This record gives sequence, structure tokens and C-alpha cells, in this order.
Amino acid sequence: MCIRDRYQRRVRGTESQQTMGCGGSQEAQERHHLVLTLTCQPDKRPDLIALFNDPKEGLAKTARFPGCLAIRAFEDQENLDVLYLYEEWDTKESQSKYMAMRGETGFLKTLTQDFLLTEGGLAIAEGPSAFIGNV
Repeated sequence: MCIRDRYQRRVRGTESQQTMGCGGSQEAQERHHLVLTLTCQPDKRPDLIALFNDPKEGLAKTARFPGCLAIRAFEDQENLDVLYLYEEWDTKESQSKYMAMRGETGFLKTLTQDFLLTEGGLAIAEGPSAFIGNV
């Protein structure tokens, strides 16, 4: 069983989830990972999921950005107003360029002002990491 499988016992992927297998040959290669916890305004959840599923501006745009290796969306089964995004990037620099682009297009402002709770609506855990093996 891989770590992803254990995590998915608590949350289930949304329709926009892109699958990515466990394992692989990334053992020695450092990556930059983020886990974003998004707490929606209760009445905005369906609109936020629609935004994520938009092929031009949603998570597909993130997946196409240079350096993005993976993006997955999950919803918390105990609180459906909480969504999680898991991102894997080749470098911190690639992820920073992506965030700059999203800031320039107004996407981040729209996300935070129109969809998320004002207090505690976004939490980010990030850092460099390297694959250590399947569990």
C-alpha cells in the first residue's frame, strides 16, 4: 500500500482528480510538494468545483503549466466545505512562476475573495521532498 492509498481512505477524489501511480523512478530526485487546504463558503462549493473543472482556467491549466508534475483534488468526507489540493512541482521556482501567473490573471484574487472563507479559508503546507519508497 502506498501513502496515497492510506490518505485516500479519509478523503475521496473529486471528478477532477488526476490519477498518478505510486512508486516510480523518482528516488533521488528532489521535488517541491504542496498541500493546500481550502475551506469554502458553504454556498460556494459547487461553483468552486466548477471552476476547478474548467478546462481553460481550472486545474487543467495548472497541470499544463511547465514544471507541474501532478495536481490532485480531494474533498473531506466529514466536512464537504473543505477541499484539498495536492501539487507536485519539479522545483520551487516553477511553482513560484505558476503562482505569479495566477496572481497576474486575477485567479488568486477570485479564489480567495469569491469562494473561500475570509478567516482560515486557505492553509498551505509546502516544502522540498524526495521520494523515499512505498510503504
